[in-house]
Amino acid sequence: MSRIIKLLLLSIVATQQIIIAKPHHKKTNPRSFGHSSSQATTITARVRQGNDICTQEIAALKNRAEISHHALENFMGTPINSMCMPTIGMVCSGGGVRAAIATLGLMRGLETIGLLDTVQYTTGLSGSTWGLSSWLSHTMTLNEFTTFFKKRLNGALTFRNMNEAAILNAIFNKAKTTLAVGFNDVWGTILADLFLMNKSASAVFSLTFI
Repeated sequence: MSRIIKLLLLSIVATQQIIIAKPHHKKTNPRSFGHSSSQATTITARVRQGNDICTQEIAALKNRAEISHHALENFMGTPINSMCMPTIGMVCSGGGVRAAIATLGLMRGLETIGLLDTVQYTTGLSGSTWGLSSWLSHTMTLNEFTTFFKKRLNGALTFRNMNEAAILNAIFNKAKTTLAVGFNDVWGTILADLFLMNKSASAVFSLTFI
């Protein structure tokens, strides 16, 4: 626990020093983000009009349809007309480590009985996303992922094996922008370090915060 407290304090002190050292401008473009005004990136918002789902989602569903259809037929033990194929979703709740473990247990159970491949949509909240996003960011079987996740959860409970340099670097990068830095940023980067990468979150943290 002392390591996490130290990390939080280092983040607060360092970001305050960066904020104090920032040049103050009278006008700030709310659409510009970056490490300095000369390196700002303009973000263009695009709004899709209409009631239909986007083309990317349509393509994903098309790719998933055959897998889901075949899996449901195997589970039901009978042919199913493609026109009668239901849309199956998996909804996982929040609850920190308990939710992450419960989500992994749910996926393993669904895989065991042959229902996991029938799922076309999945969504999670808070703790359940630790399991979902971590699994989706790796190319492991659920059995392999379970072993990996157990070790990472142990690190989450004890805050061992944190890549402190990468975490602090991510916080510093955001502090250099016009965006506010808070405790959620520290906690979020710690979670990314624990669950999104095998060794470290350096690849995740190399992204520019916007």
